[in-house]
Amino acid sequence: MKPPPWTQIRSQLHGWIHTAVELGQHTAAGALPVHELPLRLARLHCSFETIHPFLDGNGRAGRLLLNLLLVRLGWPPAIIFKRSRDRYLDALDRADHGDDGPLAELIARSVLDNLQRLVVPHIAGPARLIPCSPWPARPSATPHYAKRPPEVDSRQKSDPTDCGAPTNTPSTPTSPTATNAGHTAPPPPDQLAPSPSLSIGVLTDAVQHNGSGHP
Repeated sequence: MKPPPWTQIRSQLHGWIHTAVELGQHTAAGALPVHELPLRLARLHCSFETIHPFLDGNGRAGRLLLNLLLVRLGWPPAIIFKRSRDRYLDALDRADHGDDGPLAELIARSVLDNLQRLVVPHIAGPARLIPCSPWPARPSATPHYAKRPPEVDSRQKSDPTDCGAPTNTPSTPTSPTATNAGHTAPPPPDQLAPSPSLSIGVLTDAVQHNGSGHP
């Protein structure tokens, strides 16, 4: 990688900035396919390192500019760790000889790794669930697990005092919160509070519903 004469650095930096601005404009207009973006970024990054405008710190400055471009384009930064230094230098050398593929792959994989490591956990939250699409609107505020079967509702509408017991058994008035054995009676279904397991089941149903493609 041979830098240009110092008299050409200013003009080449202006050309580099113009190319970066064009990349942002084409991406914003939708004229650049997503799969071509890593190749364009690799070419931009390699061209900046070729200009080599500073006495020291050109690699760090170039990676900062690369991440600035990614963030401006709406992508996570490409953090290249020390363990990937040899791969990065080899890919940069191949890009200097006209092969942008390895450097583009390294940039794309770094973006995806940081997306999974930094961005997705903040979106998923403690439940580690990410909605595949907007949640479907439910027709009622009552969860499906707290709804009584239709036959129970119809039976209670016909006879409010009929709870399903045999007709020859006399009804004994009891406390709504205690039974004859001293145990607390369960609350009516409409008053059930969703437990964590039931809530997870509802989320799972919603994700499966959204992912299945059925209405």
